[in-house]
Amino acid sequence: MGRGRDVSEEKNYLCPITYTDHAYAILQTGNYSVRKIASMQSVSHPVVVRLAQQLKKQSVSHPVVVRLAQQLKKIKKKSVREVRKDIQTDRIRISQRILERRLAESGFKSVRPTKKPLLTKKMKVARLEFAREYANFTLEDWKRKRFCCGWPSANVGSATPYFLKVAWR
Repeated sequence: MGRGRDVSEEKNYLCPITYTDHAYAILQTGNYSVRKIASMQSVSHPVVVRLAQQLKKQSVSHPVVVRLAQQLKKIKKKSVREVRKDIQTDRIRISQRILERRLAESGFKSVRPTKKPLLTKKMKVARLEFAREYANFTLEDWKRKRFCCGWPSANVGSATPYFLKVAWR
């Protein structure tokens, strides 16, 4: 019996969760031997052995311990709504206002996100020059044009405007 025939098509058709999934779940409990699971689920022994090997690869030797400081750093970058969504489950209900109060008591401050800075006078002049220079460009001209040097972010502080450094093909 090869690997392809370990679980018959009929069994897969009858149950959307395959028999190997059941065997995998039983393996996780650790109460039965591999042979016993294979006989219980009517699956060949090599299938269950393969599942046991996969389970062994996935398991970690020691549990990951997340320190309180790391959790607080994650919370610091989240909004109150996101924190509330993470905390809330079916059994625990918490209002946004109460959560805001508790976070304030813990030393967190409510902060508005920073706004994107507006264009400076220098940026406006450079954009206007660029627009005037290439106002009459056709689609074919734009296809031939290549911007180099990391346009437009590179060479911002140089004497020549960054948009003039172009390459033609």
